Amino acid sequence: MAEHERVIFLDIDGVIQGYSSQKRFDFIKEIPALQKELTEKHGVDYLSYDKYDVGAVYYDWDPHAVCLIKKILDETMAMIVISSDWRLTEGGLQRMKDLFRLHDSHVDR
Repeated sequence: MAEHERVIFLDIDGVIQGYSSQKRFDFIKEIPALQKELTEKHGVDYLSYDKYDVGAVYYDWDPHAVCLIKKILDETMAMIVISSDWRLTEGGLQRMKDLFRLHDSHVDR
């Protein structure tokens, strides 16, 4: 990494997903159908992803907060480092990119 590059350390919980946000559990029965719909829409096999992760991203992540993160990344050309337990998600970086894509936030850095 060059000296001039910027890095943003991002914790998901409490930043883009409120600590008290549990909306996904209100839709738990609908999540498999949602996974199928998202798979068809984005061309990503969301059916193979943990339904709780997909539900959390879709229902619990704050769209405004995700938009602000994307804006910061676009304006600063910063790289993002996930400093959350989400970084341990099976599938690693590609899975995180796919999850962000649910909010039309293409984090390709």
